[in-house]
Amino acid sequence: MKPRVLPEVFSQLVQVHSMVENGVLPTSLDVEVDAFESELRTWRNQEMALIASDDIAMKANVPDTLLAVTSVAEKATQAAVELHLSKLQQRYGVCCKPDGEEVSFTVLGMGKLGGRELNFSSDIDLICLYDAPGVCDGSGRLSAEEFYTKLVKAVTKSLNSITAEGFVFRVDLRLRPYGGAGPLAMHFDQAEAYYEMHGRDWERYAFIKARPVAGDIAAGEAFLERLKPFI
Repeated sequence: MKPRVLPEVFSQLVQVHSMVENGVLPTSLDVEVDAFESELRTWRNQEMALIASDDIAMKANVPDTLLAVTSVAEKATQAAVELHLSKLQQRYGVCCKPDGEEVSFTVLGMGKLGGRELNFSSDIDLICLYDAPGVCDGSGRLSAEEFYTKLVKAVTKSLNSITAEGFVFRVDLRLRPYGGAGPLAMHFDQAEAYYEMHGRDWERYAFIKARPVAGDIAAGEAFLERLKPFI
């Protein structure tokens, strides 16, 4: 059993039907955040109701149900990342490395999310990373850390905040390097140095299930490859 991709409640977004048919979550600079968050919650509630209905009617086994809930979380997280990244780039410009290449942002799913084992009451454990230091090319010249910290805060709010339609998923960022005291987003070299110097056994075990779930998936896979000696 697979949940549907975002349905026609996103009709105000560009090229909804063709994007949905290809399994791509549509986002646009023209979409207001409040409207996006409302529609995202509506979609999430519909999907979870369908998954629960199939579960109760025994039309799906437990592994399929957990996989379906996980898929909802992944799609919602990716939609929030795409929307807010576009919004921030519109305001601050693209964050680039010294050589002009765009800085890549990735979100790692940990715990039950990483293991594709989310149940109906699970929160989602995320670690947010970008591949290298950089500076935005727009007004303000924000550093990559400042830019991607804003992105993480915006994505977390869109998923985590409670509105009239409820919430999407509770977000837990405390598995990141240095826990609650650490930066919300950190570049690959910083994160790798942390795990090499300060990584504890439980963090090593946690990365067994880690996988990229949103943002630049290839960048996330490259980071996990770098981290193999620690894992």
